[in-house]
Amino acid sequence: MKLNQYTIQARILPAILASFPFLVLYFFFLNDHLSGFFKLIFGVSWVGDISTPVVFLILLSFIGRSIGKDLYESTWFSRDETRMPTTDFLLHSNSEYTLQFKQKIHDKIKVDYNIQIFIPDEEIRNETEARKAIAEAVTLIRHSLKDGRLLLSRNIEYGFIRNLIGCSVISVFVSIINMFVFSLVKDIHAAYYLSLAMALAYLFLMLLNKKLIHNHGKRYARSLFQEYVGK
Repeated sequence: MKLNQYTIQARILPAILASFPFLVLYFFFLNDHLSGFFKLIFGVSWVGDISTPVVFLILLSFIGRSIGKDLYESTWFSRDETRMPTTDFLLHSNSEYTLQFKQKIHDKIKVDYNIQIFIPDEEIRNETEARKAIAEAVTLIRHSLKDGRLLLSRNIEYGFIRNLIGCSVISVFVSIINMFVFSLVKDIHAAYYLSLAMALAYLFLMLLNKKLIHNHGKRYARSLFQEYVGK
């Protein structure tokens, strides 16, 4: 995992926020058992205290991103990005931009990348191919603007919320496990109620997944085209 601004803020930070149920289970229940295991292997009990949360954090960031991208993003936008807001906004049938502004972008794409965006009649006859042409152009636009500060900020915001939602799927599951475990242990009721609050918070985030992903996707698309036209 390459550490850069996007990785830290859009991948690691969501994993940290979603790792609380793991940490609660570890510190309230597993710590004594695992520290002995690590002491046996490495000869120092504190190795378990440091390495275990780090391992969970890295694993959670990868799994969360996969769930967020392959499950939620693909469900709402399709795997080939032909249903992303960056594609929708450039369709003649979409009302996000005026016809004049869209034509300006279409003309610039033709000049910059020699990609001809379908005219309205062609788009109606074959919307699938029209979307593919736009998606291919957007990929090139995105690459040419990857160092833009506003675009990077929007990309981080979108990646953060998508990955946090993906991580929340795991966190809800672990929180429920925690509630079951702590319900059997009489002297740690606080951990049970803490796990319940976490489960509800992560579940609420998951329930809002469509709205959050769509809204942040649209914000990213607007920033992309604003920077592209103004380039």
